[in-house]
Amino acid sequence: MQLYEALGLVLIALTCRHALGRVEAGEAARGTAFRVYLGLYGALRVVLDPLRGDGRPERFLGISHQQGIALCVIALALVWQRTTAARAAARAS
Repeated sequence: MQLYEALGLVLIALTCRHALGRVEAGEAARGTAFRVYLGLYGALRVVLDPLRGDGRPERFLGISHQQGIALCVIALALVWQRTTAARAAARAS
């Protein structure tokens, strides 16, 4: 479990570094790297939480509290991305 999380975090860090490079080059909007981090870390939590071996019984609609929070974080990142894209399109026109 910890090895999967460590591998996932390394991949997230590399992806965020690439996104940050695009921001610094002016190819992406400010905040892009953070939005990428929010989305990918949330996805990592959703995927890895069922693999935990601590046997937490608390579930609501089949998902744990941690997965619910991670899904909310993913939704926040997606909404933020859409609003940023809409603002950029409005400025371009």
